[in-house]
Amino acid sequence: MSLKSRLAQQDIVVAPGVFDAWSALLAERAGFETVYLSGASIAYTRLGRPDIGLVSHTEVADTLACIRERIALPIIVDADTGFGNALNVRRTVTLLERAGSGGAAWRFSSKTRPRPSAAAISRARRSSPPWRWRARSAPRSMHERVAKH
Repeated sequence: MSLKSRLAQQDIVVAPGVFDAWSALLAERAGFETVYLSGASIAYTRLGRPDIGLVSHTEVADTLACIRERIALPIIVDADTGFGNALNVRRTVTLLERAGSGGAAWRFSSKTRPRPSAAAISRARRSSPPWRWRARSAPRSMHERVAKH
């Protein structure tokens, strides 16, 4: 069953968080229908750091590609805020599609999470969310990909 059709059902979709190919393989063998890859899990396990914005979109895509190689389940990916401006949002979508994402969870907010440099990040992200939505929607293949899984 595709992720899109599964999400259309009324039952809850339980997607355990994974952080690498091994944890994803364990989730698949345990019988889950989909998995969730978060930037925080990559920060904790790959960098040994808290989730303070250190993980880049290329690190997320690289981790996703390793997971995709090992499992057939749809993978929902934490795309954060798109990792920057509208061009970065489009690039993030392209990278996640290429790496095998089944869908993405986006956080579009002008407010930032508390981080050591929150003031600097806030100044850099003063743009309104609509441009992020337009950039995210431009590459249509991710939406078509959800229908294929």
